[in-house]
Amino acid sequence: MLAGLFELIAPHLTEKQRRLLAGAGARTLGRGGGARMARISRLSRPTVYAGVRELAERPDPGGRVRRPGGGPKRRTTADPGLLGALDALVDPDTRGDPDSPLRWTCKSTRELAEAMAGRFGSHHAVVARSILDHLDFLDHTIDALTAQVVARTRSFAEQVELLAEVPGLDQATIQVILAETGGDMARFPTPAQLASWTGLCPGNHESAGKRRNVATPPGNRWLRRALIEAARAAARTRGSYFAAQYRQIARRRGPNKAAVAVAHSLVVVIWMVLATGEPFHDLGEDYFQRRRDPGRESRRLVHQLEQLGYTVTLQPAEAVA
Repeated sequence: MLAGLFELIAPHLTEKQRRLLAGAGARTLGRGGGARMARISRLSRPTVYAGVRELAERPDPGGRVRRPGGGPKRRTTADPGLLGALDALVDPDTRGDPDSPLRWTCKSTRELAEAMAGRFGSHHAVVARSILDHLDFLDHTIDALTAQVVARTRSFAEQVELLAEVPGLDQATIQVILAETGGDMARFPTPAQLASWTGLCPGNHESAGKRRNVATPPGNRWLRRALIEAARAAARTRGSYFAAQYRQIARRRGPNKAAVAVAHSLVVVIWMVLATGEPFHDLGEDYFQRRRDPGRESRRLVHQLEQLGYTVTLQPAEAVA
């Protein structure tokens, strides 16, 4: 009965009132009343005994729930710089009256939560300032060098326009090609020699009349790296010959060797475009399909069906119609 009474009235009581009620019940029950009231009220034993002691003391006329100074401290008291840090956190993205205590920010709740996780001290500020200064220096250096590269490649405007039509070649890759080759293919009599100089051709290791599989030979590492990266971009270009070539080789030899093969094809295309001055014409994604012999392909498919137990009779589409 006592448990039901306490459960019914407890939600309407303050913390101090629940403590005093539990203490009164413990005094009424006598010996062992504190432990029993702790189970009934779901308060800890020290809290019940504190209620017993408060009942024995003179009542507080002020009606305070806690003693003066009790309870958790205010965040601003424990951390005097909290308001300034919060203001600095949202200051670049605030809206409305800056003198109003209510600040509106454009940052999302997730961004604010991530920014508030952890602490940022003065030593962090020193390190962050050093990193930001270094990033500013790098940005300034990149801008200055980019301006120099653009100025020096203005005389190659025709070559840049031709190479821009090739899938996978962006502005930076074209600049590397012109910087490393000079844009003049007269020094490379054939595309094979350009591929060998770049290091994008099969290696040659012959001993006792036997040719062994080896890695590609060393070459111009800057141009080789740029062209392999361009080959991976060209392989993701829909409807292009390079995408079909990459898929056909990757399923048998793996993605890395397929990327080198596509890079070799790019070298051939670059040589042809720069040597002849003619624009690039893509062979199309169905190039390998068109190369297949229809009669041989038909015989292969018929043989597969016969192996499955079918009898196949082929008739031309015009005769069927």
